[in-house]
Amino acid sequence: KRCNVNLPIEFADLLLEEQYNCYEKYSTEELDTIKYLSSKYELICISNWFTEVQKERLKRVGIYEYFKIVTGGDEHELKPSSSAFDILENKSECIMIGDSFKKDISPAIELGMNAIFITQSDVADPRFKTIKNIIELKEML
Repeated sequence: KRCNVNLPIEFADLLLEEQYNCYEKYSTEELDTIKYLSSKYELICISNWFTEVQKERLKRVGIYEYFKIVTGGDEHELKPSSSAFDILENKSECIMIGDSFKKDISPAIELGMNAIFITQSDVADPRFKTIKNIIELKEML
């Protein structure tokens, strides 16, 4: 609709099915980390995926129940737009944890949030912290 393209419903069905099946499997240690974090913090997922697709992906890997809110690009402007983060009440108290510098980390910093960049690259920047795996969050936070 946003692209002003008229496609058959079968295309949309195939696209959504492909997106439902596009997810990472987590190790037991990673799942334990998410469970631990949810016991200490409110976890919110701000995604550029369709909301229902993102919810289904989180359910398939067994972590949906740990998120207070899951919202997708069909409900807000796409990241990196600052309005994608409007769901957050006290941004200065939030920590954005993301794997895209452009879509997650940079806009979070611009909004005055703390940020943790998940990357395999060696990045040194005083504006945010970097980790290679979410398991590191348990010790860090």
